[in-house]
Amino acid sequence: MQPEKVVEVGCMRGTLARVYLETHPHCVWHGIDIDPENIEHAKKVCTEGYLANIEQMTDLELRHFSNADTWIFGDVLEHLYDPWKLLDRIKLNAVNDFNIVACIPNSQHWSFQARINSGMMQYEDDGFFDRTHIRFFSRLTIIDMFLKAGFDIESMFSRVIGFQGSEKYMPHIRAMAQVSGMDPEQAENDAMVFQYVVHAKHTHPRR
Repeated sequence: MQPEKVVEVGCMRGTLARVYLETHPHCVWHGIDIDPENIEHAKKVCTEGYLANIEQMTDLELRHFSNADTWIFGDVLEHLYDPWKLLDRIKLNAVNDFNIVACIPNSQHWSFQARINSGMMQYEDDGFFDRTHIRFFSRLTIIDMFLKAGFDIESMFSRVIGFQGSEKYMPHIRAMAQVSGMDPEQAENDAMVFQYVVHAKHTHPRR
C-alpha cells in the first residue's frame, strides 16, 4: 500500500506529512486539525490544510475527500463522540476503495486496569486518562467497530511498551479473565499492549 491521496485527521503540525512527502512528493496530502496554531504550521507542509472538527463537517465537505485512498487517524478516534458514525459517513461519501490506518490506545492495558480497580481515575493532560478522551477501546471493541462499519481488517499489530510493574498485576488479570469465562492467556497478552495500529480497508461496491 503506497498512499497517493491521503486525509490525515488530527494532523497536528504536519510532522507525518513532512516525512512522507520527502520521499513521495507527488502524494496529495490533506491535513485536518481543530487547533488553529497547528493547522497554520500544517498548511506549510500539507497539500491542503483544514481547520475543522471532523465530526462537524457536512457530507458535502466530506465529499471533497471522496477519492482519497487513505485516511489516517493517529490517536484520534478515542477523542470523538461517535467514531462509529464517522467511519460510516466516510464510507458512504467515498467513490473508490480506500484504506484507514488508525492508532488507538488500549484501555485493557494493565496500568489502566490497575487505576480503575483502585479508583484512581483522575483525568490528566495526556496518557490513558487524557481529559480529552471520550471513548475507550480494547482489542475486541476495535475489531467490532471496524467490522460493523463495513471494513475488512487487513492487519492489526500491537505496540508493547515496557513499563515497570506489570508482573504483580498479571496473576489478578488472569484470575479476573478466568472467572469471567475468558481466556486468561489472551487476557494477559492484551493487558501488555499499549496501543493497537489497525489497517482496515473498504471496498466500494461496483455497479
